[in-house]
Amino acid sequence: MFDLRPEEIQANPIDLMFAIEEAIKKESLDDEKHKLYLSFIKEWLHKRYFEFLEKELRTAYLDSFHTFGQNMFERYVLFAEAWINDEQCRDPETHTLLNREALNGRLEEIEKPAGIVNAKDFRNEIVHYVLRYKAKNEGRAPKWNDYEKIKLVLEKRMFSATENIMPVVSFGAKQDKETEEKHG
Repeated sequence: MFDLRPEEIQANPIDLMFAIEEAIKKESLDDEKHKLYLSFIKEWLHKRYFEFLEKELRTAYLDSFHTFGQNMFERYVLFAEAWINDEQCRDPETHTLLNREALNGRLEEIEKPAGIVNAKDFRNEIVHYVLRYKAKNEGRAPKWNDYEKIKLVLEKRMFSATENIMPVVSFGAKQDKETEEKHG
């Protein structure tokens, strides 16, 4: 039943969902149950699987996901602390000296994809979290994904940076020649 492709050694989720759909179609169920089961697979299971798959593809695309996340986290904390203290700060990547307005712009680039409403409170919370963590852990900084609030914000920012390549990684027909070339 699940051996849709004899040349493959293992089943995959797509084939499994297809096999389950086919099995439901062959069962002698009343129309209501038949529609309910197929609806569950198509509307709930497919959706959740493709959400999972999209996140996995985005994560795989970022070659050094954790390093990238840690660098973004450290830069965010550096900028947020300088912004809170109304100090200038040198960008570790560009070595540009940033004033409060420029710091705010850099911080908003990270916060905007996550829809942070009260940036001042959020920045204060993250900086205080890092300071408390360092005090309790002999000066060691936390990992970017230790604190769920900042982890979600950074993931949204990282994933928003990959959105322009995600249409290229698709499962259906390509809409235009340019997308098809990028996919190829």
